[in-house]
Amino acid sequence: MAASVKLVHRTSKTDKKGEAPIYLRITKDGKSTFLATGVKVIPKLWNEEKEKVRSTHAIADTLNGRITDLATKAQQELLLGRTRKQVKQSLTGTGGDFVLFTEAYIEDLQLSDRYWEAKKFQTTLNKCRDCWGTAISWKQVSPDSLTQLYDHMGRQFGNSVNTRRKEISRIRRLVRIAIRKGNLSAADDPFIVYQIPKGQRVERRKLTLEEITQLEEVELGSFSAIARDAFLFSFYCAGVRFGDLCVLTNGNVKDGRLVYRAAKTKKPLSIPMPPQAKAILDRYQERGAKNDTILPLLPGLNRLKGLALKAKISSRNAQVNTYLKRVAEKAGVDPKGLSMHVARHSYADYARRVSGDIHAIMQALGHSDVRVTQTYLKELDNDAVDSLSAALWS
Repeated sequence: MAASVKLVHRTSKTDKKGEAPIYLRITKDGKSTFLATGVKVIPKLWNEEKEKVRSTHAIADTLNGRITDLATKAQQELLLGRTRKQVKQSLTGTGGDFVLFTEAYIEDLQLSDRYWEAKKFQTTLNKCRDCWGTAISWKQVSPDSLTQLYDHMGRQFGNSVNTRRKEISRIRRLVRIAIRKGNLSAADDPFIVYQIPKGQRVERRKLTLEEITQLEEVELGSFSAIARDAFLFSFYCAGVRFGDLCVLTNGNVKDGRLVYRAAKTKKPLSIPMPPQAKAILDRYQERGAKNDTILPLLPGLNRLKGLALKAKISSRNAQVNTYLKRVAEKAGVDPKGLSMHVARHSYADYARRVSGDIHAIMQALGHSDVRVTQTYLKELDNDAVDSLSAALWS
C-alpha cells in the first residue's frame, strides 16, 4: 500500500488560548503515526485544503517553512523504504530538534494512557521554550543553558528548589532516552558536566486525630461537605488516591472492604473499611446499583473516557483542594498546604505511630517498593529524634 504524509490540525487538542497543534501524519501499510511539529494556530488560521498556515498569521512564512520542511523530509525517508517509526525517529533525533523529540515523547505517554506524566513533561517543555525560545536544538541543551533555565524558573515562575530540580530531572530523562534510542551521542550528554542542584527537605503536611475530629464535627453544606467527606474517607481507607476515589463504585465495596486496582501503580488493593468510612458512604449511597460511584465527585462520569476523564479528575481535584482549605478555616484547622493528598500523608503517619509495621503500611498505601514507603515516612517523621531521646532518657 502506498505511503503518504499529510499535515493535520488536531483541534481535539486545543489549548486555553484556542490554539491547536499541527501534526504530521505518516501513513504506511494502512497504519498511521503522528508527529508533533511544534506549531500551534487557532482554527481560522489553518488552511486545511492547502495544509498550510494562512498568510494572515503574523509569522506564517516561518511556520509554513518549518512544517513544509518536516513534511518533505518525511517523504524522502518514506521513499528510502523507512518504516513509520523509523521516519519519526529520524525527524526527532540527532537532526537536532529537542522540541520535536519532546513533543513526540509526550504523545507516546498520552497514547500509553500516562496522562499525568504527559502533563508534567508538557509543563517542562513550556518552561524550556519560555527560557530558550520556541525552536530548540539538542545542541542548545548544554550545561550553561541548564543553569540558565534553573535560574529562570526561580525568577520567572517563582518555582521552589525542589520544583526546579524535578523539571531539570525530566530533561535528564529525555536526554537518557535520546541516547538509548541513538538519537543523541553519549558524548553530547550535558549531564556529564552539569550537576542537578540538591533538593530541600520538605515537611509534608499531615493532620492529627484531633484535627481530623474537628473536620468531622464542623457543620457544612453543598460541595464543602462532599470535599470534606472525600478527605475523611481517604484517610480512613488507607489514603486512597483522589483519582481512584472519583471512579470507585458500589461494586468496589465487598463484604465491608474497599476492593480496587490503583490507577497509578496497577496494584490490586483490598482495604477493610472502618465504621467511620462506612458511615460516610451511608450518607450518600443506598446499597443498590453497582455502577453508582460511592461519592458524588464527578457528575456524568459514564460519559467520560481516557484523557477527558483524567483531565476532569485533575480539574476536580484542584476544586476539592480549594474547598478543603475553606472547610479547614471553618473548623479551626490550619489550612496551609491542605489538599486531598494530605489525607494519604496523615494516614501513613498515624499508621506508623500506632503499629510501626512498615511492610503492612507499604501494602495499605499500595507502594510496590518498601524503600518508597521508608522515604514517605522519613519525610513525615520530623519528631522521631525527639521521641527517641524522650524514650531513652526520661
